Formats: sequence, structure tokens, C-alpha cells
Amino acid sequence: SVLVAAGKATRQAVLSLIWAGALITVALCVVTFELGVREALLALSAVGMCRFVVGSAMAIQAVGSASKPVSTPDSQTGSFVEVLGYALPIGLSDTVGSLSRSIDRLVIIYFFSAATFGMYHVGAIEVPISLLLTAVVTILIPEVSRLHGLGDTEAIGRLSRQQRIPGSIS
Repeated sequence: SVLVAAGKATRQAVLSLIWAGALITVALCVVTFELGVREALLALSAVGMCRFVVGSAMAIQAVGSASKPVSTPDSQTGSFVEVLGYALPIGLSDTVGSLSRSIDRLVIIYFFSAATFGMYHVGAIEVPISLLLTAVVTILIPEVSRLHGLGDTEAIGRLSRQQRIPGSIS
């Protein structure tokens, strides 16, 4: 979220692609070398820690120090704290999205046995609500941010009521 807020969406996309490649590599290694659950979890944890370190370094490099002005997506300058304030809603939205994709499984494991959970997890047919929400949020958050940067709160209100905004994404 900090990379997107700092206008470095390409770097965030590269980080995501590297993360996906690393996860696929771990999965292939687990299958190819017939590794156990412990080894798989250790490898996934290592990949997660690497992503955290690399992502943090990229964010710090993109934004700089708290007192140094940075370029924000609307071409104004702001401090590191202002960029974090811009990124916080995006990060929270991502967190809620991640949690919402797992809630049904948490409910099943809480109320039923491990065997029932296994059958549910393997056989669950999911409506791709999270995919639909992700597609909407991918367009909506930048548009709301752009309108907020312009100070056009009326357009944000029209957008929330699903009315077309002249000159915007349709």
C-alpha cells in the first residue's frame, strides 16, 4: 500500500509477481522432493520473511525519511507520515479482504471435526465474491483517491450512489 501511495505501483506489482513465483517454487519443491508439512511451512515462512524485508526496503527507498518531501500520486508533495496516512485505508482494505476469504473455513473448523473440515475445504464450491470485490476495489480506491485529491466530495457521493461521473472511469 505504501508503494502504491508513493506512486510506485509498478514496484508493488513486481513484488507481487516475485511473491507469486516464490510460492509456486515452494509448492513445486514440496511435490518434487516429497517434503513434509514442516519443511513446507518453513519454506513458506522464509519466503514471507524475505517478502517483508524486501517490501520494507522498497517502501523505505520509495518514500524516504519522515521529514523528506515525497511525490504522491496527485503530484503534490507530502511527508512520509502523509503517505502512510494515504496508504492506511488501502492496507486495511487488503487485510479485511484476506480475512474475509478465510472466515467460512474458520467457522467450519470451529463447529465441526477436522474430518468434516477437510471434506469442506477440498469440496467447497465458492462464489468468487472476493474476485468481484477485488475488481471493484482496484478501480474504486484510485478513483475515490483522485476525487478526494481534487476536493470533489460531491463526485465521491455520486460514485457511491453508482451514478456516472462525467470525465471519469465508466
